[in-house]
Amino acid sequence: MGRRQKAIKADDYFEYGPFQIARFGKLTYFQNNITAEQHEELMKKIESNYDKQVSFINSLVSEIRELIMQCNPLSLLKYAHSRFIQSLMGIESEVQLSKENVHIGRELEYIQSVLAASIPLNSSNEYEDQSYVFFQISDKIQKLYSVYENFVYYYTVHHVKNMITSDQDYVSFLIEAQAATFHRGDRYPVHEITHIKDLLTPHEDELQKIFNISVPQLLEGLQNIQQSLSQGMLQSMNKLECLMELFEQKKVDLADQENVLQIIESDTELKNLKDEFTENFLGAGLHDLNKLTDWSQIFLENLSWSLGQCNNYFTRNQFPGWPVIEMPIYKKPFIKIDQKYYCFDYYNVFDNIYRVIQKTITDLDPDYKEKWKDIQAKATEDTVIHLFKKLLPGCITYQSNYYPIGTSLKQCAENDLLVLYDNNLIIIEVKSGSYTYTSPMLDIESHIKSLQTLIAKADSQTERTLRYLKSQETVKIYNEQRIEKATIRISDFDEIAQMCVSLDNFNEFAAKADKLKFLKISTFAERKPA
Repeated sequence: MGRRQKAIKADDYFEYGPFQIARFGKLTYFQNNITAEQHEELMKKIESNYDKQVSFINSLVSEIRELIMQCNPLSLLKYAHSRFIQSLMGIESEVQLSKENVHIGRELEYIQSVLAASIPLNSSNEYEDQSYVFFQISDKIQKLYSVYENFVYYYTVHHVKNMITSDQDYVSFLIEAQAATFHRGDRYPVHEITHIKDLLTPHEDELQKIFNISVPQLLEGLQNIQQSLSQGMLQSMNKLECLMELFEQKKVDLADQENVLQIIESDTELKNLKDEFTENFLGAGLHDLNKLTDWSQIFLENLSWSLGQCNNYFTRNQFPGWPVIEMPIYKKPFIKIDQKYYCFDYYNVFDNIYRVIQKTITDLDPDYKEKWKDIQAKATEDTVIHLFKKLLPGCITYQSNYYPIGTSLKQCAENDLLVLYDNNLIIIEVKSGSYTYTSPMLDIESHIKSLQTLIAKADSQTERTLRYLKSQETVKIYNEQRIEKATIRISDFDEIAQMCVSLDNFNEFAAKADKLKFLKISTFAERKPA
């Protein structure tokens, strides 16, 4: 008989109902001991509480809206922005963000969306102290987000029977797609302006025609907004510090307040510093788009909501006013208050500005829609090529490649990009189409279709190109006019990689695309045996 293994005692152990969790050093072991009967009973219990949960969230949304309508909108938005800045203090990486940090950071976009769909009842000035109401709003929004995180499971259990399949992959995707609605920040700030410049520069003439604004004007304004929303508060405090240093240099007696004010008003340097600090730190100077940009009136008007202008956010049949359904701020990132235009939410501006401008222009000029798509596809491919040439100096690239599907060039397939570098071949398909903006709670199928179009279709295209490259010892690729541009010998390459690049960011799913079984994608790379 073999020797019996000695039982190892767990360093930590926790048991709750059918769930067991044990820790052995750095390893954590989780086991679900629920039986099929217990699972069925749990699903029935969750299903029976669905309507109660919906009613509770609807009531909470109504309470938040009523509180917001009592406030001075400008004061409330400044407060929400300061909360957002505070939630990031001491954070060097997103992995340090707690759930509370994330929820605090999301207060601002919800408050602005509610204001876009509501006319405030309060006409108080922006300096009146309404902090007690502000704190109530924050507490209730925090509660709303926390309750929704649990509601995801109620919703999934309730609606899984109406899905096209009860396959576990679809169920898991529905849960993850809803959780992904909390994600913000598509790019690092250093890349934002360059990204927008690459995409909008080809549309210079149309921007001038529709909005009377140039791309350089637009980019300069966005740079000012980026600086103001991210560094503005700190810079305002630096102004105060400079003001205090000037007081010392000029030997001003700060105890004599009346004399201090007289000195400030009579000294141009002191007055300018005081006015700048007051306007930016206490006022709304950091958010005033007329001060931050020289954008045209028509551009600002088309990208801004007036108070109460959005008339369908709280009147929709399903989940009215919920923050996980498409919020007004996604469509228009700015807000108009007392004939002035303001920007408060950093992420919604830079995550959405390109698609917002695209939709606004094509709505105003429908004839330009197809041209925009064509330019967008070309600009996206050009950007990918530029990045590869930067990352792989000396690489050879072939763009817009055609090859015969059969034996004749009369019917050809297209490949977007081939990159050849140091015995490596990268087969790339670039997708410039947009990822669906609808909430997964309203249309999960549109999310699945988006992934099938932007990932699965692109993957099948790279697979088709690879099959052609392997079909003979050497093969030819052609340009659009079917003129030969290169001959490729597949045996020259030690490694071959297939890559799909999309314009829109959906990293939470792209990073594990090969694990999403409904996409049925191929292996991404192959290596020649040693």
